Amino acid sequence: MILNLALNISTDVMILCIPLPIFSDTELSWQRKLRLMMPFSMGIFTIPAAIVCKAEALYLDGDSWWGLWCMREASVGVIVANMPYCLGLLRRVKERVTSRRRREQASFLDAQTSKRDSVLFTT
Repeated sequence: MILNLALNISTDVMILCIPLPIFSDTELSWQRKLRLMMPFSMGIFTIPAAIVCKAEALYLDGDSWWGLWCMREASVGVIVANMPYCLGLLRRVKERVTSRRRREQASFLDAQTSKRDSVLFTT
């Protein structure tokens, strides 16, 4: 279990050390750099979560509390790994919602205009 912890932490640190310096050296605005660095920085949470998970597993035999930390660590990893795909999906959903709203607003305005015109022309 201790070997597993050492390997998890070392790979997490290596994975963090690779892209963060590259992003900081690029000629992008600081807002865009921050958006690029954010998913990788979520990996910083996984390191303490892994430590707590393994420490709880070693010292609390049979207690289910440590399982929660293991699930948190795994959940953050899954979220970070799928974030690029989720962002693309969210963009598509946002485009559909905004286009649907525009169509509904346009049809509502057309209906209001036709009501107003019918009132004006009938009196």
